[in-house]
Amino acid sequence: MTAGPVPPRVAERLIARVLPPAARETVLGDLHERFRIRATRDGMGRARRWYWRQALSFAVRVPASRAVGGMNGFMEGDTAASVVRARMAAGFVFELRFALRSLCRRPGLSVAAIAILAFAVGANTTVFSVVKAILIERIPFPDPDRLVMVWDAYPEVAPDRTNPITLDHYRVWAGRTDLFASVGAFESTTPSLLQGEWPDRVEGALVTSNLLPLLGAWPALGRLLVPEDEAPGAPPVVVLSHGLWESRFGSDQSIIGRQIRLGGTSTTVVGVTGEGFWFYDPYSATRSLSGWSAEAARLWQPLPASPFGGETDYPRYRVIARLRDGASVEAAAAAVATARPLMHEADGAAEGAPVPTTRLIPLSEQILADSRPRLLGLFGAVSMVLLMAGVNLISLLLVHVESRRSEFAVRAALGAGRGRLALQPILESVLLALGGGLAG
Repeated sequence: MTAGPVPPRVAERLIARVLPPAARETVLGDLHERFRIRATRDGMGRARRWYWRQALSFAVRVPASRAVGGMNGFMEGDTAASVVRARMAAGFVFELRFALRSLCRRPGLSVAAIAILAFAVGANTTVFSVVKAILIERIPFPDPDRLVMVWDAYPEVAPDRTNPITLDHYRVWAGRTDLFASVGAFESTTPSLLQGEWPDRVEGALVTSNLLPLLGAWPALGRLLVPEDEAPGAPPVVVLSHGLWESRFGSDQSIIGRQIRLGGTSTTVVGVTGEGFWFYDPYSATRSLSGWSAEAARLWQPLPASPFGGETDYPRYRVIARLRDGASVEAAAAAVATARPLMHEADGAAEGAPVPTTRLIPLSEQILADSRPRLLGLFGAVSMVLLMAGVNLISLLLVHVESRRSEFAVRAALGAGRGRLALQPILESVLLALGGGLAG
């Protein structure tokens, strides 16, 4: 072969596959030379398309010619098995082309079948994408299986209810370094952000300085919160989410150190979190997935060491903890359940007051518990839609086959076997399924 532009390898192998060995080298050499001439004259794109047309032509015509006894030069060395395979390939190609023409002659059936499948497949794909992202894939935090939420519970009063804990109790759990590698607390807030002429309520959170690193947050600009930000008298600072920085501040790279009006107070922007990090109050996330209105936090402010005038014994804080390596949720839950009654006595609770216990709930379970049955129910419903679409499509195709009874009788009289007669509607069904799947 003459050196020069190289034809498509896949097309070349296809031609070599269908040609007998005696003619393979001659035909490929001639095609290669013609490909080189076309590439020089018309460009590589047109030459490649021409070569592919030749390859497909060989794939269709050579087996058919073998089947009817033509191309005597190619028949040398062929066995009976190769002749049978060639005849089967030629018959399959003929039936495939006939199925395409049959569907084109009946556009009403084709459009209706593809529309039914497209609706059902599209609905299933959409819902499965949601189910996969929420229920199958893990929540997007580092080592999410080690993240738990710490709650107070009163099994004697409300067995299924969990309650926030006090700041004093948060400090107790933060000191249990034998169980937890890190413990952070937060409370949701919605300060007004004055950016422009009108203030706007923004979902946010008051957080301890270790909460964002605990959840795997990273700064795209500036820094995250530090313990010094929580100290009494520290100047007010804020960390913005990447989305808020883009939407309200136009991705301004000079935002770090700027003063913004937040909740009527001049607040310094010290950082912007990386793109892709999100944070939900699990109560809000659960309500959002269950149909309530809630949004992810879009900014974070430090939780003061003595918030709300020094009030530390009011149960208002949600607590997230990261278990130490090797500590299981069950072992940590047993340890905190043992310590909780002692904390109740130290608090000076009145005699006869309900004795609380402490529950550790995995963060993923906390976020998804209420939404799981709803999402699974929705997925089951759209699966039934797909099943019904399949039943309707089968009914359409059965009516279509019944209307062609005389056609099949003529083909049978001309010698078509049962396999060839069954192949025709099967190919039509496959083509409709492919069209509906792609459209969906």
